[in-house]
Amino acid sequence: MGWHMHQMGIGAWIYLIVLILFFVIAGIYLTQQKKDPPEDEEDDPVNILKKRYARGEITRQEYEDMKKSLSEE
Repeated sequence: MGWHMHQMGIGAWIYLIVLILFFVIAGIYLTQQKKDPPEDEEDDPVNILKKRYARGEITRQEYEDMKKSLSEE
């Protein structure tokens, strides 16, 4: 048992680098998943109606009428 027993071989260094890259890429992927809104909520008719009302595209009366119409369906 000489000094060489405490040194990491090239394979261990490559494994360590691959492992670190895996965790970095997984972290980036998971944080991006949380930022993107789910498709279902974004295309929901009531949400679209709320956005149109917030932008001033429709009046309050039009908003209420359309919301009532959507809830009846």
